[in-house]
Amino acid sequence: MSWLSKGLYSPSMNLSESESRLPTYLYNCVACNSPKEVMHSMTLQPDIKCEKCGSSMNRKPQVSGIKFYGSGFYTTDKNESK
Repeated sequence: MSWLSKGLYSPSMNLSESESRLPTYLYNCVACNSPKEVMHSMTLQPDIKCEKCGSSMNRKPQVSGIKFYGSGFYTTDKNESK
């Protein structure tokens, strides 16, 4: 079974455009706290091992930013003329 069929991907790999649409997750080692970025599908819960010490890694929570442009998103829109 290949890394792609498992849904795993390391950002250092060269992928096609369709393969690079996987979300990136940040993992931290339980033992040595070293970070690692891994791309995989949202439904996959892989068992990631640390490259330095071999311990398991936990996924670190991340915040995604979103910004709405244009009018009509809020009733108190700044660009609304009265």
